[in-house]
Amino acid sequence: MHPFLAPASRDLRKALERSAFGRCTWGHQQQGGHYSLQVEWYTWATSPIRRYLDVVLQRQILLALGHGGSAYSARDIDGLCQGFSLQHALAQSYQRRAHSLHLAVQLKAQPLDKLGFVVDVEAGSRCFRLQFPSNRETLPDPCPVPYSSLQLAEHPHALAGRPGLQLLWRRRVYSVQGSSPPLPLPGTVLDPHTCGVQTALWKQLLALVELQRWPEAAALIQEKGGASPRRGLVQVQRSRCGHFLEVARELGSGDTLQVQLGASLQHGFLVPSPQLWTVAPGFSLCLEHVERPGDCFLGHVYQAPRDRYRDVDEYACVWEPFCALESATGAVAENDSVTLQHLSVSWDVSRMPQGQLQGAFRLEAAFLEENCVDMNLSCCYLCIRLEGLPAPTASPRSGPSSLGPGLSVDPGTYTWVAHGQTEDWDQERRADRQEAPRQVHLFIHHMGMEKVPEEVLRPGTLFTVELLPKQLPDLRKEEAVRGLEEASPLVTSIALGQPVPQPLCRVIPSRFLKRQTYDIPGGRHKLNPSQNRAVREALEKPLTVIQGPPGTGKTIVGLHIIFWFHKSNQEQVQPGGSPDGETQLGGPCILYCGPSNKSVDVLAELLLRRMELKPLRVYSEQAEASEFPVPRLGSRKLLRRNPREGRPNQSLRTITLHHRIRQAPNPYSSEIKAFDTRLQSGELFSREDLVQEGLVGGSEVRAGPARGHPLHLLLCSLHPC
Repeated sequence: MHPFLAPASRDLRKALERSAFGRCTWGHQQQGGHYSLQVEWYTWATSPIRRYLDVVLQRQILLALGHGGSAYSARDIDGLCQGFSLQHALAQSYQRRAHSLHLAVQLKAQPLDKLGFVVDVEAGSRCFRLQFPSNRETLPDPCPVPYSSLQLAEHPHALAGRPGLQLLWRRRVYSVQGSSPPLPLPGTVLDPHTCGVQTALWKQLLALVELQRWPEAAALIQEKGGASPRRGLVQVQRSRCGHFLEVARELGSGDTLQVQLGASLQHGFLVPSPQLWTVAPGFSLCLEHVERPGDCFLGHVYQAPRDRYRDVDEYACVWEPFCALESATGAVAENDSVTLQHLSVSWDVSRMPQGQLQGAFRLEAAFLEENCVDMNLSCCYLCIRLEGLPAPTASPRSGPSSLGPGLSVDPGTYTWVAHGQTEDWDQERRADRQEAPRQVHLFIHHMGMEKVPEEVLRPGTLFTVELLPKQLPDLRKEEAVRGLEEASPLVTSIALGQPVPQPLCRVIPSRFLKRQTYDIPGGRHKLNPSQNRAVREALEKPLTVIQGPPGTGKTIVGLHIIFWFHKSNQEQVQPGGSPDGETQLGGPCILYCGPSNKSVDVLAELLLRRMELKPLRVYSEQAEASEFPVPRLGSRKLLRRNPREGRPNQSLRTITLHHRIRQAPNPYSSEIKAFDTRLQSGELFSREDLVQEGLVGGSEVRAGPARGHPLHLLLCSLHPC
């Protein structure tokens, strides 16, 4: 089939699905013709023992021929046709679902690579759609592929001068074996599945297909199709730093994609669904764990959160699955994975208590340092793939093809896909793991097929492993839930929904609590009674929750709480403090955290007008790197990515930490600015250089400017519980 005819074929099939049964009358205005067959008169008749409408039709024919029969009114026939159209549509829908379920059951046992034709690509839409020519009966409806599942580096944008979209990926792909370069290689990748043919050859193929001479058509394709020119499919190049593989592809209607179909649950039923898209040989996208990270990496959450818990064990039983689900979702959404090709995995003979596979792989310390793989390998999710496995003969591919015998276009291969997690390393080797090869232990949680192919367990098999590191906020949340038993009584009481223990852990001078209003002297904002009560509650109690819809002044209340906490801290400073009023290191300090950079910046701009509070804005390392890039460890510098929420607020430069450390009176300011100049000139740095410059383990560089600031403002991911 010509791929570019797939959209037209889809539109024709949709038009035919709109057909309905109706009554025709004599005359030239209402003829009972058939549009597709191009005949003026048409009726559909089968055996009268099958459907009642066929009995009615037989009686009408006998009546017209003068051999008796029953007369029906026009109203009766219209009602019969309308009811039959509805029942026929329901029967067709049931038949399609039955075919789809049958295929899904087969794909659950054995996923398969298939060729799909793109039939619907529009700028601004959320997805494109695929039509599978070999499965028109079992997959009659186009399969949607959301762009969000592709984890693109940029939003798809329209091509200039022609229909279609430009897709771009930026991925870190490395080969563990130095003798084998990572795939795909830089350059233009040709389309391995389609080729151009001359008009004469196309007409010959159409004639053979019309006569259903399938072997001759297949032989003609194999004879002359291989010598035909192929068009460029994908453009591949390496980034300037050498760490990122940049893959660009144009996507338009009629393109041919190699997609592996698996099975997934939707509304309690198995349905065929795209599992893997091979963009180019050696570069594939796992759509399964992007769309369903919970199913792939951890399972299901069975208990809903509660207001109160009996003990810490019950709290952990409820919240540990929630934290794990959020960790998996966050790791996938961050799109910061590292793909390792040609990696050998040794599988253990014994399995996990739940029956899952377990094993380990080995990574050399020099490889990790050279390629800047500085993630915590004991806290990663894994997508393990083994490509190019031959499909069994008893697979769904052996069924009848809608293209005719001998003309199946599917590759006849499949990829083994498994998802799992890494486990903590051996405790005894933690001390020297910076230099020794790292043995990473893993276990499989979910597989795309029921049985494990023998090629997977064969020693020496090389896999493609995608590492998805857990994000630091998610790790902290998981650790907080696990360590709740060792937390303070205040934290434990809040988590379990129990009364807060007395006495209060903080004593505010009584004169602050007796105030009627908490307006800041000389300030522009006047608090209403509800806001004054919120400030008093915050000063009096160890934990206060203030909530309200947008525009009710929560940020203003936070500003006033900070001011009165600062006044309270000033009165509680021990004698012998700094004579100029500077807060000594270790003295009372206020820490303000917000869920986003914007929320913290809004409050920081308000605090600029109250400089007696001496606020200090602390951004994340990623936000700082957007203004002052810092290389990670390794000979090839890997610049940290820009933060999701943009660059730091330039109006806050005077109170921002990474600007303060580059200014006087910081004694290290000149060295830091000199290092920035060397980095901008393109100089490469080793680990020893970074240690010498104070960028590794140099906390004193930042601790100096932080002294004397009793208020620190920073971004923090807060736990919802």
